[in-house]
Amino acid sequence: MLRTLMLALVFAVCLHVIQGHVLQQNATQRWSKVSHKYQRLYRASYYNVHDEPLTWFEASNVCGSEGAHLLIINSPAEAEAVKRFVDPTVETYSVGFHDLFNEGTFTTVQCQSLQEAGYNHWALLEPSSFHNENCGGINQQIFLLDIVCSNHYPFICEYEP
Repeated sequence: MLRTLMLALVFAVCLHVIQGHVLQQNATQRWSKVSHKYQRLYRASYYNVHDEPLTWFEASNVCGSEGAHLLIINSPAEAEAVKRFVDPTVETYSVGFHDLFNEGTFTTVQCQSLQEAGYNHWALLEPSSFHNENCGGINQQIFLLDIVCSNHYPFICEYEP
């Protein structure tokens, strides 16, 4: 039952992204209220690290409330920019990908495969899918991790105008 609800929520998020042009005005309004918290690090993207640990779904909701989304890394160059930005003592951050629809098939919160997004660099022995690890994270070296969605981690939001 819980997995079904999680799948429905993620599907709704993807549908929201696909229909994003309709909701862009509301996102712009939300962004204008929080833009001072974000830093431009790479190309046209802005980033905000949230230090308060939340579940992956809670983190995704916070980013959405800011007119942003959980971080999607699109290139090794962007990964390097993020690496310089994050706290090197934090072991794991939640970011914007999951395999909730199909075990082992990782999809971004913008409904792209990791290959389509442009960054698919996993930490050693990852993805492990151990104990229902269906959500996305990164480690200190900005390698990808599969993490338990209900665990609490700091997270990174990304805004792309």
